[in-house]
Amino acid sequence: MLKYLMAGKNRFLSLCKSILLCSAVVLVTVNVTPATTALPVTGTYCKVQASGDYQYYFTANGQTLDLNGKTLSGSFCGVRIENNGFSSCQIRNTGTSASINNCNTAIYIHGTNVSGNIVRDIVIGNSCNNGIFLDKANNSDIFNCQSTATGYGFLFSEANRTYMTDSYAYNAHNGSGLRIQACENVVIRNCEFTANYTGLMALGAPYLIVTDCNFYDNDVNGAALSSTWGATLGVTNYSDPNETIGNMLGLYLDPNSCYNTIGYTLGYNNDVYDLVNQGTGNTFPGSYFQNQW
Repeated sequence: MLKYLMAGKNRFLSLCKSILLCSAVVLVTVNVTPATTALPVTGTYCKVQASGDYQYYFTANGQTLDLNGKTLSGSFCGVRIENNGFSSCQIRNTGTSASINNCNTAIYIHGTNVSGNIVRDIVIGNSCNNGIFLDKANNSDIFNCQSTATGYGFLFSEANRTYMTDSYAYNAHNGSGLRIQACENVVIRNCEFTANYTGLMALGAPYLIVTDCNFYDNDVNGAALSSTWGATLGVTNYSDPNETIGNMLGLYLDPNSCYNTIGYTLGYNNDVYDLVNQGTGNTFPGSYFQNQW
């Protein structure tokens, strides 16, 4: 009897949590294919409909969309969730088993002077071409997101001071697990990039910081820096090093990537070289590469 009472109590607490996290205003199902729904006013909105053919877009600063354990899928569309020009918004999932599927881009945040947006606890399926795309969206945070999109798991373009942690990209065989282009002061911590074309591709990403990240079994490069300077890859000790294992090339720095610090990074069992360093002034304190060129 006690077991059943406890189970009922847990279900009640779970329901209360869902109600507290989502406002009394709920999104209305629009029965067209695909359904495009605008968030009406500033506040927190919870997706309560069953999984299906939905698209959402933000309309004001400070809005929050909570997937609440529901999947966005259905007919192929351009963008599932779009934020065009709004700041301090959040996209999250407080439920379980939610994912975003069957689209060109799962989440697209863009617009001049956009800042302070957050994406957390989102899963992106392999029927999407791109996962999370930040375009000129500064000071964004990404927490605990997983992408198996086939093009780019995560794509940051002119998105300065982006912070991403505890996230994972797998299966981007047509692009990169993470591509950073024309961005400054991006920080990547405790992430894994496995079985992509390239794990991390940084193109013009000065002052990039990458710590406690793993780059495993990518088709070409585990991590590659191009026209990037002042970057720091690694941490201060071996407790949580970056690792590049099982790629064709572990870590590649092109001739225009100079004066970067590659500290406490391990590279071994890559197919061709563990390290290719063509830049000048790069240093490797505490790093180990089994086979370098």
